[in-house]
Amino acid sequence: MKSRLELLLLKGYFMSYLCRFLFVFIVVCTHHISAANAQNTYELETLPPGQIMLNISAQEQIEIEQDMLVTTLNFEAITHSQDEAQDTVNKAIAKAIQNLKQNDDEIDFQTGHYSIYKFTPSRNAPQTNKKGEPLRWRAQQSIIVKTRNFSKATKIIGDMQSDGFLASGMNTVISPQTFADTKDMLMEDALKKLQKRATRAANALGKGETHFVEVNVQSPDRTHPQPMMMARGMMESVAVQSSVSTPSVHGGKSIVSLTVSARVILK
Repeated sequence: MKSRLELLLLKGYFMSYLCRFLFVFIVVCTHHISAANAQNTYELETLPPGQIMLNISAQEQIEIEQDMLVTTLNFEAITHSQDEAQDTVNKAIAKAIQNLKQNDDEIDFQTGHYSIYKFTPSRNAPQTNKKGEPLRWRAQQSIIVKTRNFSKATKIIGDMQSDGFLASGMNTVISPQTFADTKDMLMEDALKKLQKRATRAANALGKGETHFVEVNVQSPDRTHPQPMMMARGMMESVAVQSSVSTPSVHGGKSIVSLTVSARVILK
């Protein structure tokens, strides 16, 4: 009984100590936050006599070429059995990947959605294959191809179309590297423009110094792709070899814009 009482007393002492510790911790944190807020208020709002806070902004934009081609190609098989549908798609995708890997120094690619399901053909659609077997299973998978080499891409896309692939989307966009480089260039130009404006404002107000205390850069993440072609179709159990001419592609242009705002102290 005594040991249990001692245990309860010890537990109560520990909880009391923990509460006091948390109270001190909260007070200290609140003090630091208040001090930080007071410092920011002093620096950005409560200025010494003779100093002026200037809010300025500048926008830059440029029209540049869409230098990347993004193409989605689908391979579809409609057969009388589940295994045959999957096997046909798997072999076609494997062959395409092998061919694409031979150009992986200039072409990026990835496989996309894979699906297989049982269906009932519509009345106007073929009901059987050439052997008279009922068409009941559909399998399909896509490959997404990205490259900045348009001529090589169109040749590869034409070859894949000849192997039974269907181009479901072909877009030209600004490549990530070009987009990032363009944003950096626009940011530098906007900052130079802000510096000139701040200097002119200081001179007009009889101030000799400019001190940037805050700079914000706003720009869209990416530009929207420019659609070039859409196609969709169906095929039977084995991809039909056909002669498909090379698709023609000409990238358009997109406008990249960027806005920089700043708070400047004039002294």
